[in-house]
Amino acid sequence: MRHDGIIDGLSSERSLSLRRLSRADSFVSMLFKGHEHGTALIKFTYVVACQIYGTQKVKKDLHAKEILYLMKNNEALRVAYVDEVPTRRDANDYYFVLVKYDQKLEREVEIYRVKLPGPLKLGEGKPENHNHAFIFTRGDAVQTIDMN
Repeated sequence: MRHDGIIDGLSSERSLSLRRLSRADSFVSMLFKGHEHGTALIKFTYVVACQIYGTQKVKKDLHAKEILYLMKNNEALRVAYVDEVPTRRDANDYYFVLVKYDQKLEREVEIYRVKLPGPLKLGEGKPENHNHAFIFTRGDAVQTIDMN
């Protein structure tokens, strides 16, 4: 830094405006300042594949309530499932759906809904469960894990 306010060819006024744009001073970093999980919330999203979550919600199954509880308490958690919607013609439409829990609205909200061309016919159950959720992932790393 030179004494006349010039830093590497930039005036100090311009360097101040550049500092305002830095990630360290962003609204998001200030929002999570002091929270150890703040960086993880900004950087990572977790997608859990549960094909039958839509059916569980309709039946008011205890498992659906437990999944909702997990989403409420983990802001970065998303759940991907297959939704079957009855139509007027005595048939069903099928969708891949991604949901999350919105802390402001205090309810589950749909992020994406992708219509399928017909009934879902799965081959191998576990790999297909991963595959249906894969379309909702992006980023540098994706990992699939089974619980057994």
